[in-house]
Amino acid sequence: MRSISGSLSLIHHSPIHFFGGAAGARKVGISRVGAFWSKVVNYWSILKCLVERKGVQDVSSDTTPLAMELTFVDYLGFSGVSLILLAFFLNLRKMLDTEHLVYILLNLVGAALACLASILMEYLPFVLLEGVWLLVSAAALRRKYRRWRLVD
Repeated sequence: MRSISGSLSLIHHSPIHFFGGAAGARKVGISRVGAFWSKVVNYWSILKCLVERKGVQDVSSDTTPLAMELTFVDYLGFSGVSLILLAFFLNLRKMLDTEHLVYILLNLVGAALACLASILMEYLPFVLLEGVWLLVSAAALRRKYRRWRLVD
């Protein structure tokens, strides 16, 4: 197992590691995808610790694989992305048309929340993505409003 001096531990007990790596996992019927995923989680944890300038060490007795504390910003981002995905799902199921006011508002509010969370996290790629999504949704709402004014 890998060990870099420090305080934060990585978890190395998945079924894959228990059975002796990918070869042992195949013998007992655990898929290659599971073996691959185990390695991805392991390398991701190492990368995250190094970026945070914390050390990495192996602690095999720890039972929480990827414990995370969610913050207000996380909940804000999850809420925004959930609203966008809800609009997308309802559109795919033919329950909402892209011109429907609820669809536009779900995208607008969702993009605003996700953009705000990205700003608070200082993650510029998603600020750009969600900001553009917000502007496109606002333009759709404006277009809808102008059509209502013309009809009245």
